[in-house]
Amino acid sequence: MDKCIPIEALGTLETLSPDDPMRRHADVCPRCSAAMTAYREFLRAEAPRGARVADADRHLARFIGERVEGVEVAPPVRFRWPNLRWAVAAAVVVVGATLIAKQMDRGDGVVLRGEPRVELSVLEARTLANGSIELGWNAVPDADQYQVVLLRNNLTEVARMVATTELRATLDRSSLPSDAVRWQVAAFREGAVIIESTPQELP
Repeated sequence: MDKCIPIEALGTLETLSPDDPMRRHADVCPRCSAAMTAYREFLRAEAPRGARVADADRHLARFIGERVEGVEVAPPVRFRWPNLRWAVAAAVVVVGATLIAKQMDRGDGVVLRGEPRVELSVLEARTLANGSIELGWNAVPDADQYQVVLLRNNLTEVARMVATTELRATLDRSSLPSDAVRWQVAAFREGAVIIESTPQELP
């Protein structure tokens, strides 16, 4: 069985044999397993103390009789609360499954709040004809300055260049500290760091 179990079939799963394809699918499919867990948890909940279940049943039956054409109104009986609870449980499971699906389908470029993740990627450093090193990076939304940081092999800081609004910087190789072997760039907004790039090797 390849497809996920329909929401309306969740209530019958536990009546099936453990070898049934639907039961085996629910055991290994994260989405169906999560939906089944939500369904079981909801069914274990009891009506709160003081809840007027009989009145709710009569209200629901009257509403259906008045608003849904051709539906016969059944008299309120005690076993109607589980039916009502199943309807609510199904709605809860649908919402839960939707959230799970969104979480599973969420790409790496999106954070939980649904906003695009800020990224700072760098271009490959290159050596110019005069021997100096050119560094480059992409623009970061709302950043007003960038600063190149020179690093040792153990990623501790050696020096910082003067902040710039440009997306490129040129290093004079002869003036570089001898232990500066890596670099990264930090993006700033109003003096605060927004994000730093991954450290890269200097050519």
